[in-house]
Amino acid sequence: MLKRALMLFAGILLLSQTGLVAQDPMAEAMGLYGQEKYDEATQTLQSFLTTKPKNADEVHYWLGMIKYRQEAFELAKKKFEESVAAKAKSAYGHAGLGLMLMIEQNYTEANSHLLEANEYAKGRIPEVVFTMAEAYLKGGKPEIEQAKVLLYNYRTLDPEEPRTYIMLGEYYKVGGVPELAMAELEKAIEKAPSYVPAYTGLAELYYERGKETKSGEDYQKGYQMVTKALELNPNFAPAYRIRAELFLISKDPNRFERARADIEKYLELAGDDLKAKVRYIQFIFLTEDYQLVLDEMSKIDTVTNVLRRLKGRSLAELGRYAEAKTAMDEYFAATKEQYHLASDYEVYGDILRKSGDRTGADQYYQKAMSMKPVDYKDFYDGLAEGYKAEAKAIEAQAAEIRKQAKELEGAAMIAYNGANDCAAAGNAVCRDSLKAVMDKAVADREGLLAQADQVAAGTAKIYEQEAYYRQMALTFADPVTLTQYKDMGIAYYNAAMWTEAEAAFKKMSELKADYMLPYTYRFRIAYELEKVDPSVNNWIAKPVSDDVIAAFSANPTGTGLSTADMRSLLLSYEVQALYAFDPEGDNADYNCSGARPWIDKIIAIDAAYERIVPVKSYCDEVQK
Repeated sequence: MLKRALMLFAGILLLSQTGLVAQDPMAEAMGLYGQEKYDEATQTLQSFLTTKPKNADEVHYWLGMIKYRQEAFELAKKKFEESVAAKAKSAYGHAGLGLMLMIEQNYTEANSHLLEANEYAKGRIPEVVFTMAEAYLKGGKPEIEQAKVLLYNYRTLDPEEPRTYIMLGEYYKVGGVPELAMAELEKAIEKAPSYVPAYTGLAELYYERGKETKSGEDYQKGYQMVTKALELNPNFAPAYRIRAELFLISKDPNRFERARADIEKYLELAGDDLKAKVRYIQFIFLTEDYQLVLDEMSKIDTVTNVLRRLKGRSLAELGRYAEAKTAMDEYFAATKEQYHLASDYEVYGDILRKSGDRTGADQYYQKAMSMKPVDYKDFYDGLAEGYKAEAKAIEAQAAEIRKQAKELEGAAMIAYNGANDCAAAGNAVCRDSLKAVMDKAVADREGLLAQADQVAAGTAKIYEQEAYYRQMALTFADPVTLTQYKDMGIAYYNAAMWTEAEAAFKKMSELKADYMLPYTYRFRIAYELEKVDPSVNNWIAKPVSDDVIAAFSANPTGTGLSTADMRSLLLSYEVQALYAFDPEGDNADYNCSGARPWIDKIIAIDAAYERIVPVKSYCDEVQK
């Protein structure tokens, strides 16, 4: 879901009290802003500008903040520039410009504007302080820490201001410590028990955490907070939006209906505002009704960047990849690169990948990874796991069909035995009837086996995709682990890509020479290659056998090995024995002398090792 911002500013405080009437245009506009009625707030502010107010810079600033909340970043930046044009030393305008430049990752210039904003505000204008803090939180680590210093300083100046604690909550949220973020919002409630945004902000944090934890407790706590907010102000529009989102993570069987009713109430209270309509469509996207997203979008005359993004994502979810690509291309063309989200690149990469352009997809995946390396560190592993799960599901489907075929085999056998009994009793009618049952069961069985083979045939290509993304994951792994090579090797093996699988398993042995699993798979690969060309007569397995013997030279009897690993050790000795044994040779004992040490190693471990018994008997006879 697109990242939302907390409502932080002075106008919200007005709305936390019921029955409060605006006394001037600015207060009225702030009230509308707090209710997320951005279009009405814009009209009020623009009308106020026509009176040429002395605080025109502040009016332009709030117009910019509205555009910022609507994610119209270019227009927001223009409004902040107009704020500075109206008053060169406008703390408001410089704070807004600092915010936009920080989003653009122009940290040097952003910091310059924020320093000016702080100088002109003397650290005493709360809206400026909070905008500066929000700007710093969008920067790098030094800027994020600067936000904390700024907020601590303002808390010392005015310890009763609840918005300071809300912003400190945002600081901890950005730092990945939601528990501390929640604690700060609880402090805001302690300072101002009737301050509605503190309750909705805390509810929103529970929603964010509940999405990850799937915890009913997070839902319940969030629901309690938003209920309290609505008790304080039943007309506080954002509370209905947040409660709708909370319903989505609940286990209420009617959660979608209840959520839809709340989001429609939000739309009503927000005055059918464009941003409210966009939020409504965002909500529908969360319910995964992607066609309805497109339908509702067609009812809006104005196209915003958020809507372009949602259109592309919805089309992608519906599998309409060509249309999705066009929509995302339009979104990228309409927005500066600085304003793109990492998830935008991920979605575009998905569209290209599912359209067959794997190379193009990787370019966009890596853009996403470069923007948020922590969030995307396991991204390629995740893609690989998805393909593996898809292949396993198909294999399970094929196995179920083969199970049905096996049941038919039993039915055919029962009919066959019955037909014989009828024939023995001289009952030709009974015999022919049961023979027909048998023939049908046999035919149906053959049909099911063919169907199972057809279903399973597609897995090789899917495993190839898994292997590709395992390889990509290795490219970005630091350090590379034994498990990563194992997963990649098995994926290549399942894809019947023998050369690549062999290379992966050899890498495993380089990391841990006495780990038997890679040797076991290399023996299997040799077997598969021998099936392609039987004339090689096992000697593809000879290098594998050599490697096993070298790795286990200190433990030739395989002490401590599992049953499966012991089979591989015995197989390595068997290959050596058969390679040495030469029944057609000219020497007197057919090189039983060369095979004997390996035969003895096998017998010492397993005297009943069936495959070596004939060679042992032969050599015993030759060598007396």
